[in-house]
Amino acid sequence: MSLGRQHNPLGNVIIRQLGDAGGPRSDWVADEINNLITWAKDSPRVIHRDVTVVGNVGAGADTLRSVSVAAASLATDGDALDIYAAGTFAANAHSKSVVTTYGAQGLGADITTTINNGSWKVFYRIARTGATTAVVMADARADDTGSAVSPINFGRINNITVTHANANTFLLTGQDNDGAPVNDSVQIKYSMIILYQQ
Repeated sequence: MSLGRQHNPLGNVIIRQLGDAGGPRSDWVADEINNLITWAKDSPRVIHRDVTVVGNVGAGADTLRSVSVAAASLATDGDALDIYAAGTFAANAHSKSVVTTYGAQGLGADITTTINNGSWKVFYRIARTGATTAVVMADARADDTGSAVSPINFGRINNITVTHANANTFLLTGQDNDGAPVNDSVQIKYSMIILYQQ
């Protein structure tokens, strides 16, 4: 997802014919456009935002979010994605899981807990370190509104192998691990992905 110049030859001819009286010099306009493109390319961009509430259904892991990140989004070492997701746990004592991957690689901050009537959130920064590698800084938190289960609060840093020239999918699943699972034991309520390019 690179940002490029759009050239307008007709506009350039008109400005040249009219001279300074018809507007700014075309080389000054080009300089301003180039400066604007440089600024815009280096500015963070939200590439995904979703407030749709989705919950697990029955047994097994269910997809709560699946977001395809365009090929070559992380084109240069140091380019990065910030991924935020948050949701809730239902008011039951079942074991519940939130699991995430990017490009089918685990991100290292999965949550499994028996928190009753609580909330969860995860944050990941995925930064390109090579054509097929990235470092992941991950943070996971979960808490409840009154059960005796200890809150979850931890961070991780790890490396993953992912081909940045390809489109890659961020996948978040939720699951009720109980023998008699309940729908919506795990729900996602918000997700956002921000892209940083150089």
